[in-house]
Amino acid sequence: TGVLTGRILRLIRDQGVPPERILAITFTNTAAGETRGRVSAGTGSPEAPGRIPPVMTFHSFGHALLRERPDRFGRDRDFRVADEDDALELLGAAFPECADVRRLLKTLRRADGKSGPGAETTDAESPEGERQPLAARYEEALRSRNLFDFSDLLARPLQLFREDAEWARTVAGRYDHILVDEFQDVDEVQYEWIRCLAGPEQGPHRPSIWAVGDPDQSIYGFRGASPDFLLRFPTDFPGATVYRLTRSYRCPDTFLRASGMILTQSSKFKVQSSKEEKSDLRGTDETVKVRVARNATEASEAEFISRTIEAMTGGVRFFSMDSGIASGAEEEPMGFSDFAVLCRIGRQFPALEKAFRDHGIPYRRSDTEPFYRREPARTIVKALKKCSGFGVMGSGLEEKSSGFRVPGSGFKETSSGFRVSGSGSDEIQSVARTAVSGKEPVRDLILRLISLLPPVADPADRIDLELLAERSVPFGTDLPAFLTALALGSGPDWARSGGESVSLFTLHAAKGLEFPCVFIAGVEDGLLPYTPPGSSSCDPEEERRLLYVGMTRAKRHLILSHADRRELFGRVRDSARSPFLDDIGRTLLGAAEARGKRGRMPGRDQLKLF
Repeated sequence: TGVLTGRILRLIRDQGVPPERILAITFTNTAAGETRGRVSAGTGSPEAPGRIPPVMTFHSFGHALLRERPDRFGRDRDFRVADEDDALELLGAAFPECADVRRLLKTLRRADGKSGPGAETTDAESPEGERQPLAARYEEALRSRNLFDFSDLLARPLQLFREDAEWARTVAGRYDHILVDEFQDVDEVQYEWIRCLAGPEQGPHRPSIWAVGDPDQSIYGFRGASPDFLLRFPTDFPGATVYRLTRSYRCPDTFLRASGMILTQSSKFKVQSSKEEKSDLRGTDETVKVRVARNATEASEAEFISRTIEAMTGGVRFFSMDSGIASGAEEEPMGFSDFAVLCRIGRQFPALEKAFRDHGIPYRRSDTEPFYRREPARTIVKALKKCSGFGVMGSGLEEKSSGFRVPGSGFKETSSGFRVSGSGSDEIQSVARTAVSGKEPVRDLILRLISLLPPVADPADRIDLELLAERSVPFGTDLPAFLTALALGSGPDWARSGGESVSLFTLHAAKGLEFPCVFIAGVEDGLLPYTPPGSSSCDPEEERRLLYVGMTRAKRHLILSHADRRELFGRVRDSARSPFLDDIGRTLLGAAEARGKRGRMPGRDQLKLF
């Protein structure tokens, strides 16, 4: 993001390019916001259209393009975007014969991403052996409700680019420069976008294309991303100049060398940047070692991490000297926000969260999925849609003799939905009226709906509800804008920011961040590399890159922990440490002492008080 910002500032200040002639594309709204803020500070211009360049994600850009041509797909300008919950609800109604609508949604989106709209995916399990195109049936269900699926934000503009070359030239003609961040994370549709706007076939007046990325940080293969597109760039855009950044201002040399060794053991992912150049990547001059901690169970691992954080925040200088993590000579004080605990999957969180609560350690958590897509925040979002008529099936309020209920909202007092009676039904009715009128702040609507929930015992769930209300404040009374922002957001976009708290993230969610001290929990065979339940294989090259990304988040301290036994998915299993650890040179590793509860010394029984 720093390199992207520097390029934008040079174009504006040194080359006199008008800001509106520059388009910058990032992968998260958070990165887009940071870029706008840095450009605004660098130019002294407010963050307003025409004063700084448009900076947006691929999906936000697609959303804006569809606003220009909604009629091409049978929608009007007031169309809405169906998120995953909306899509599942719609599929359930459109395909009542389907037993697994979640799997069907993945199939449809996969077909849309590879082949574009109208992919001839057939329903092999439909009644009477019907072989109707599923994509066409789903598209009709969306169109009749003035909806686009989330995947349409990429697939439909690409369809327009391909079918209407003149419109593609019109869009491309708005910009002299197109800049793309995190290029190693683009998928086939996004790459074709870039080719349609700035490829050689657009002629001599096409915008220049600039991309920044690292193929060794390509970790979204499960979404269709591939580092191959970055590696193809010089071939597909003849005359491109390649600049190689070989200095890290974040990590010590030892961290870079250790993580680089994990990459160079890959037998499949052989690209020039990984093999030849990673050895040339230089970091800071510190000689601190990578620490490895062995624990008995996931509970003792969580206890070890919590105690270490306590020690390093309460007396880092003495702890560091005693454990050998650092010399202690010039240690700076550390706060909770200096720590990140990274996990391969969110299922590792509960043991760590319990330990943090036991030790009074504040924390924030982030997964690849936003917090509002898990309960109980998910319930409130669904209720907001139902009350406002924003839901895919229209208003979900149904009057019953005992009051009003919100079908499918997640308020689960009954199998068909949460039913409230008496004053509760009056409150739901009031929320519905004010949501439609647009006169009450979104935050107040959320708080009123939260008051109807049963008591929430889990502190992390209460934090999610508080965060939902907090993040709605900038939207004022504009509920549709808030719900659209939720539909377009990603996990990192909505993570709680600021404050003194430990960051509990998945490795994917930590992408692009940095912390003085990083723990990576569960560095075990089966987690790194990760083999999902019911699967017998994984992509070991991407798993190596994922661990590389996690290790290179650390600025001063890096501790890799593993457990001999771990409970996951309801099963307790013995675990061996990750084979990736064997690829790291012994001279770069050190041991971090993981102590469990101290046992009673023999012959030293506690004396009686009386």
